[in-house]
Amino acid sequence: MTGQNQYHKVESEELLEYRGSHESDDAYDRFTAPKRGLIRHAISYTALILCNIAMLGLWLHARQSHLVEDDQCVRPKFTWSGPRDAGATKYERAHMTRPLDDNPFVGGPRPEHDEAWGKLVEPMIIKLTPEEYENANLGVETIGFADGSGYLGELAVYHELHCVKRIRRHLHLKHYYPDLSDNDYRIEGIHIEHCLEYLREAAMCHGDPTVATMFWRDALPTSRAHSDHECVNWDSLDSWARSRSVLVTKLVVEELNQTHRYDWIRTPQGKTVWREQPELIVEHP
Repeated sequence: MTGQNQYHKVESEELLEYRGSHESDDAYDRFTAPKRGLIRHAISYTALILCNIAMLGLWLHARQSHLVEDDQCVRPKFTWSGPRDAGATKYERAHMTRPLDDNPFVGGPRPEHDEAWGKLVEPMIIKLTPEEYENANLGVETIGFADGSGYLGELAVYHELHCVKRIRRHLHLKHYYPDLSDNDYRIEGIHIEHCLEYLREAAMCHGDPTVATMFWRDALPTSRAHSDHECVNWDSLDSWARSRSVLVTKLVVEELNQTHRYDWIRTPQGKTVWREQPELIVEHP
């Protein structure tokens, strides 16, 4: 009959074969699905563990690394720094012991002591390139070379060291300056006051937040002198400064721009004033 469903006879073996094949597929899926899920979970957990191990390794490496580049620190850059721009400013964890024995920087006058301090402050004055001076944007003029090859500058850390050196010499004034007049002695006092104030401001500027531990001594809490600090790698910074160091001899002075050379003078009272207007004072001994 047209329009009605057509049927045909299926042999029982064919039907059983069809049903058996589908039943076996379903059984296989039911059997293998949990295994596939476990494999996916195992892969995911393994990847997660490997990522955690890698992150832990990176963290430990960064924590234990002795040198840290400046651009990895969170220090703000409010002022220009030649060593920093040159990649010479690096930081390290340093253990300060501050020994008093067998230390050439400590003790009374002797050749070893004077040589060590003289060497330490050698690169106090450095030469800046014209580009560096322009980028520094210091806000005040500095002395330049007459040929336009650069300018004179000073890294503050060497001024700080100079001040420590002068204060140490002041402790042995009769040895280093045996023939001071009364006025010279007064000016020396002004210089020392300047250095003490320079160091006070430097300490407050740097604001070292290192925490020192305490111990009992003579029944009183006393801070330990030995402690770890975050420090500039001195060899790196000092090498950069020495590569720019200028020893200001008479010959070098003649190579400098002579503008204003004789305009600023020091009075008998130890003050630096403008020759034409003595009321203009530079607060520097």
